[in-house]
Amino acid sequence: MNDILVKRVVKEVRDFADKLEAGTCSLNSNEAIGLLSILAHEELSLEEACEFVNLHKSRFTELVRLGHLPKGRKSKGKRLVWYKDELQFALDDLAKYK
Repeated sequence: MNDILVKRVVKEVRDFADKLEAGTCSLNSNEAIGLLSILAHEELSLEEACEFVNLHKSRFTELVRLGHLPKGRKSKGKRLVWYKDELQFALDDLAKYK
């Protein structure tokens, strides 16, 4: 698991645990979906990843090559997959610089 993902998971779980302990756990839909997507670590094919980030395949692969988006990893079937939560983290980081 990459360092950015580990840090993000730790932060999200700690924040959630703090809310639970304080009795103030009132996640809204976006927070609940975000937490579940981190825990699910959903695999996407190249086509699904392009659709998720709303980019054409050529632009997507260029951003991967430049290091702005994560590289695909070989799954058990030896096809390349991207993880939805990692793509979202990369998009969030890119949005900070706009």
